[in-house]
Parts: sequence; C-alpha cells; structure tokens
Amino acid sequence: MDQMVQQQVASYFAVVIACRNLSDASGKAAAETLEPLRHVIRQALLNWAPDVEHDGCEFDNGEMLNFVNKVLWWQDTYRTAYMIRSD
Repeated sequence: MDQMVQQQVASYFAVVIACRNLSDASGKAAAETLEPLRHVIRQALLNWAPDVEHDGCEFDNGEMLNFVNKVLWWQDTYRTAYMIRSD
C-alpha cells in the first residue's frame, strides 16, 4: 500500500542593499537613507509570489553586512514556500 506524502518546502532569498551617504562618516546618515529603500522593497515583496505554486513572500530578518568606505551594506532575507508531493 503506497501512501502519498506531501511536504512544504521553504525557500529563502536575500536582497542586498548598498547605501552611501557622504555627509556622515559614522554611517548614521547612510542608515537613515537606507530605511526608505528597505520600506519600498518590503512593500513590493510582501505577499508577492514567484509563481502560482509558491506562497506569498514573508519577511524573515534583516542585518547589516558591513560598513566600509562610507557604504552601508544591508541584507534583508525573505521566505516563501511550496508543496511537494509523492506520486
């Protein structure tokens, strides 16, 4: 007796943003410039699905990757999911 198995598979992807603001060497100005960019990207991706098989995207986490030469590197990670089934 074969039993059908189904499983939800999570897919993660990241958006990396490089933000530069020369008015402040500490990075505070770059961080302030970054927030509106993150908001626009988040609004575009939340509940967006890459295809009909995937669930809408959800925000997972965000983190600063680096701050070098007055450039702030930030990464936001999103997730979506889809189902796989045995025959």
